[in-house]
Amino acid sequence: MQTPKEQLAALRAQLDTVTATLTESFNERQRISAEIAVVKANGNIAITDDVRERKVVETAVKSATPGNESATAAFVRTLI
Repeated sequence: MQTPKEQLAALRAQLDTVTATLTESFNERQRISAEIAVVKANGNIAITDDVRERKVVETAVKSATPGNESATAAFVRTLI
């Protein structure tokens, strides 16, 4: 049986892994967003798309853990 300090260390290690994954995913999202911006600029397409943004947030909220819907929506809006 682990001590509370060992449990805490193990949980923090898990959080560190999740943070690293989030950072990698964020960087990939930024790269793709930059490509989209170029395509929009070349195609004379509006930079913002409120319908698309709303859809992205709604999709994320649907997959959120119950009770985390508001936090998920805020997180995704921040990404956008």
